[in-house]
Amino acid sequence: MISRDLTHGAECIRGGGRALLGVHLGGVMSHLSTTTDGVRTSFGPAAPGQLWFVPPDSSLRAVARGQVVDYLVIEFDLERVTGHRSHVPAAAAGFGNEQVLEIALRYRAALVLGADPPVFDGLTTTLCERFIALDERSTFRHREQAGRAFGHSDAETLEHYVNDNLAGDVSIDSLAAVVGMSPRLFRTVFKNTFGRTPAQYVIDQRVRRAQWLMRTSDEQLSSLAARLGFSSHSHFGDVYRRRVGESPRGYRRLVRSLAR
Repeated sequence: MISRDLTHGAECIRGGGRALLGVHLGGVMSHLSTTTDGVRTSFGPAAPGQLWFVPPDSSLRAVARGQVVDYLVIEFDLERVTGHRSHVPAAAAGFGNEQVLEIALRYRAALVLGADPPVFDGLTTTLCERFIALDERSTFRHREQAGRAFGHSDAETLEHYVNDNLAGDVSIDSLAAVVGMSPRLFRTVFKNTFGRTPAQYVIDQRVRRAQWLMRTSDEQLSSLAARLGFSSHSHFGDVYRRRVGESPRGYRRLVRSLAR
């Protein structure tokens, strides 16, 4: 487990011959952006239980600000853990997830107790299996071939625009206008840069913001849903379950119990 003070910001670059799983456990984070092999994989504060997967021979760059945060970084042999599964993620960053967080907390407890290696092997396998199951729900897909992508400035401008307008006009036309591009070309370049379509990205950012608000405020879920651009409380619940694989209420109960 790693504790890190982000008061003055921090940048981390990881990569190597083994696979990597990173799980955010808790702490105060005001900003996070991650890029895996040139594709922007997440933007906004991490939620407890959020997991990043980096395949062997790939690289992850993360830039973060906040206070003290706790997280796990697990390096492992991908083939030994996953065997010959038909679906193994290329690279991805998920949402905060109740089951992932519970497994990660068991891993942290095993570290504190000095458990034997087979215990860590079993927990790593369980964590990876859970992530693979969640990744099948994900809209993110790693870029398979080179194509035109936004430069850093335009990509960052779009990230902030979406983040500031989650309940506003985030249509293809309005997003394309932000960077002075035709909607047709914008769709292609956006997907090359962010690993998903503009509509999928907006929904993902709404879910990420919802997780942050569920942890940091007492706002009712119905009010939260309206503030983030969901058409109704039930629409928010349906989208959340499709993306995260569990209910928002269950996640809120867990992260609040850890904060006590």
